[in-house]
Parts: sequence; C-alpha cells; structure tokens
Amino acid sequence: MNHVILQPAGNKGTRSHYADTIEKPVGLGLIRKHISSDLYEKLSSLYPHGVVPVWGVTPGEKDVNKKKWQRILTGDVTLFAREGAIVSSAVVTEKTSCESLAVELWRRDEKGQTWEYIYFLDEVQSVRIPYADFNKIAGYAPGNVIQGFNVLDEAKSLKILEHFDLESGIHFPDISESEYQQAVASLIGGGPLDVTTQTKSRAGQGFLRKFLFGI
Repeated sequence: MNHVILQPAGNKGTRSHYADTIEKPVGLGLIRKHISSDLYEKLSSLYPHGVVPVWGVTPGEKDVNKKKWQRILTGDVTLFAREGAIVSSAVVTEKTSCESLAVELWRRDEKGQTWEYIYFLDEVQSVRIPYADFNKIAGYAPGNVIQGFNVLDEAKSLKILEHFDLESGIHFPDISESEYQQAVASLIGGGPLDVTTQTKSRAGQGFLRKFLFGI
C-alpha cells in the first residue's frame, strides 16, 4: 500500500533543509561513508547520475516521529507544504536510520536531536494544491493546516493519490507473492474492491516488474 507523507517546509529551518538536500540533491560520495554497502549499491542503481534528494525527521517526543517513519514504504508520496498550499511532491525509494549522515547534512536542533530518520526521494516535482482543495479530498475541516510530519492511513492516502494523480509509475512497495495473488483473485472475481485490495493491486505492479524483469 502507498501512503501519503505530510511534511511542512515553511519555517526557516525546513526551508534551509529543503534547499540543501531536495532542491540541491546530495552526492552519493558523501552518503557512502555513512551507510551499508548493500544500501549504497541500491542507491547507486536507483540514482545513476550520482545525486539523491534526501529528507529526514527527528525522533520527536517519545519517538513519535520515529514510529511514523517506520510505516514509510517504497512508493509512498511525500507532500511538502508551506504558505497555505502543498508546493511539491516526491516519491520514496529507500530509507535508513543514520545519525551521522543526518548530522553532516543538517547538524542538530536546539534540543540536541538530529533528523536521523532518513528517507531518499525521487520524482520530485512542483505542484500547487491549496489547503482548501487538499482538506476537501482528505476529509479534514476546511481550516485545517499541515503543521507536523505525518504518515496518513491507507484510506485517506488512496483518495489523495487518485484525486491529484500523484502515484508513482516507477517505484512500488514490496508485497509478497501471496498478497499479489489475493489482489489478482479479487480482480478476476469481479467483486467490489475495498481499499486494501485496491492498494495491493497497485503494489502488484511492482511485484510483476521484479518477477519478470528483476527490477
């Protein structure tokens, strides 16, 4: 299943981080010394030009952000928001927890935390979705403002991804063969698709790509 990740980027600190590691992607050479060889090989394959858009979050109070970050999957879509609108989107490719990389990229905040729960992005694009439009589709109150990092549930995510056409055609979450077969069986049966089956059928595209082409 794909999630929508909400990420405010309007204050001075997040604007600086966005400029440093999204608008100006990070070189793989800098990243390499902080990560495992397996992850480096994956990133090298995903980013042949050698630069990677990178984002991260701090653990937060009582690890609240860490727990949200743990739910992030390949293919999830991050929406960056500021000044009353979502201004860009990007797709998650991989993630890692790495304090040393975060310190090198963004240093530490006033509480001594760093943005160590990292995720790597692709398909970064500018969008313009006013909060009013977003809130209507997501089912939020009209005056809702995106104020903190959040990973939305699958029902809200599906509505947003479909309405604003934000799903990736390249990166898909990993699912098992049995999950893929379950989604296919539901489609062949012609019955109504619930949210879970819809998301699994999309993820099944990724399974097929890996099964047929090894990618």
